[in-house]
Amino acid sequence: MVKPQKSLQEWLNEQGRPTPEEHAQFAAERKADEGKWLETVTILDGGDLQIRTWQCMPGGIVAEGNTESSPGDPGYEDFLQRHGTLKVGQSHTLVHIWIDGNWVIQQDETDAVKGT
Repeated sequence: MVKPQKSLQEWLNEQGRPTPEEHAQFAAERKADEGKWLETVTILDGGDLQIRTWQCMPGGIVAEGNTESSPGDPGYEDFLQRHGTLKVGQSHTLVHIWIDGNWVIQQDETDAVKGT
């Protein structure tokens, strides 16, 4: 016989509640992520690109996505151009930030170029 699993509510009830300090820290971390978009490209065997994105829009809405792009697909060359020369198995991550209603690729702390 299979042992019954706990419900989500039972599991949550067993977890400790965050302290006011922990709650404030979590809120500060969420706020710090607002307006950030991470775009990670990994080159796979055959030249296919695995693209992972994570965005935290202003206001705190979070979106995640995964897709692949093959040589010849629309946008493939744009990804390679943005992420540079990669070898099979290598990954590269770009950080985009939300500035004046536009996503901007953050090159370093003082130099940014407009993103797509």
